Order: sequence, then C-alpha cells, then structure tokens
Amino acid sequence: EKLTSPDKKTQELAMKSLIKAGDSAVDPLIEALKNENPTKREMSAKTLGEIGSTGAIEPLILILGDVYPSVQEASMEALVKTGKPSVEPLIKELNNKSSTVRKNVLTVLGGTGDTASVKPAIPLLIDDSSEVRIKAKEVIRTFDKDAVPCLIEALDNENPSIRGIAAEILGEIKDSRSTEPLILKLKDKDRSVREKSMKAIINTGDASLEILIKHVHDKDRDIRKNVIFALGETGNRKAVKPLSLMIKDKDSETRRYAAEALGKTGDSSAAEPLI
Repeated sequence: EKLTSPDKKTQELAMKSLIKAGDSAVDPLIEALKNENPTKREMSAKTLGEIGSTGAIEPLILILGDVYPSVQEASMEALVKTGKPSVEPLIKELNNKSSTVRKNVLTVLGGTGDTASVKPAIPLLIDDSSEVRIKAKEVIRTFDKDAVPCLIEALDNENPSIRGIAAEILGEIKDSRSTEPLILKLKDKDRSVREKSMKAIINTGDASLEILIKHVHDKDRDIRKNVIFALGETGNRKAVKPLSLMIKDKDSETRRYAAEALGKTGDSSAAEPLI
C-alpha cells in the first residue's frame, strides 16, 4: 500500500524499491493496473514505465482509455519511455472504437519519435472525432521533414480530404521535395485540393522556385497558368525572365496570367515585356 500512500516521499521510496526489483516486480504491477483504486493504477503505470519491460506494453495500452485522465497520462508516459517496442502494438490500436484511446495512442506514437508512426496516422486526419483529427495532424507535423515521403504518397489518396490536408501540411513543412508532386495536384479533380496545393507551393517559397520555372512551359495549360500564378506570388526577381517569355504564349489566358505575375515581382526589368 506504500505506492498509494498520501505521503509523496513514501510513494517515491516504494517506486524506487519496485524499480530496483526490476522484472520480478512487473507481474504484480501489471495486476495492479486492474485495481479499483485509480491512484494504484496510476502509480503502477508510472513504475512500469521506469522499469521499461516490454511485457507491460499491452496491459498499459488497455488503460489508455481509463476513466481517470491521470491514469491515462501515466500510461502514455510509460509507453513513451518503453520506446520503439511499443510502436507496432500501438499502431494496431489506431482503429480502436474509443476516440480517447485513438487520441492517446497518437500522442504516444508522436512521443516515441518513430517515423513508422506517420503513415498509419494519416487516415486519422479525417477521423470522426475532431480531437483525434487535430492530434493526428499535430503528431504528423512533429516529424517535420521525416514525414514528407508519406505525405507525398497521401497526395494520391482516393479521399480528397486526405489529399487536401496532406497538401496543407506539406506547405507548412516547406520541403522542396514536395513541389513536383504538389504541382501535379494543380490539376486534381477536386477544387479544394487544387487550392490547397497552390497555397502549399507558394508557402514553400524560394525552395520551389527552380522547379516552378521548369514547369512554366508545361504542356498542360492549367498547370502552366497555376505555375505562373505561383511564380508571381513568390515575388522573386529570378522569375522575371521565364515570365517574360510567357507573355508571348499562344494562349491568351496564359499571357494574362504572365502579365499579372510580372507585375507582382516589383522588378523594373519586368516593365519592358509588358509594354
């Protein structure tokens, strides 16, 4: 009962003794996770986290949906400390019926820092629960550039909502690897995906400049127009020369886009092709 003592020092001493006992304390602690006393469940979870036994992973996952938030927190912390061995069992719980469990699983996966968590987290970007959706985006975003390959793959997801959110996150990460795939999404059948892809390309800024310039002469008129628009939004003077050439394009709408884009560069050399 020392583990549930109201005296913090007594609790700490009990924890230290159990941690020192190591594997021999794991089974009794796992059993204590089922105790009706929430403090005992919480302290047992914390102690298991310090011991780091892989045998405690599944029992700890089972209390991620505990009615007491403090027990949930203790379980999450313990699983994060367990690290990589907990990732695969956690991924399996992303389909759990409980939105609380799904959200907590995402939190732990983000805490492990294992990039294997990114791809399975992507479907939860459109979860029924707003809290889960927010957490999924937050967790994917924490992986930053390591999440880019999976997000690029998500641009081809059959669900337009996932494609759009993937584009949004790529725009926040600002990695030039995403520019080419995002350009292809400028002709996506879903308008929202097209708009979000455009914003993402513009957000990427100078990192996408050379790739955009390469697509100024794309055979697809819609891509040409959108690339020209994006170049104008960057305001980079390096875009003046390729945009000047597009003033002579055979398509009148492309010429109009080029003229407007040149005006946005603010470069004095852009005036001549416009006269």
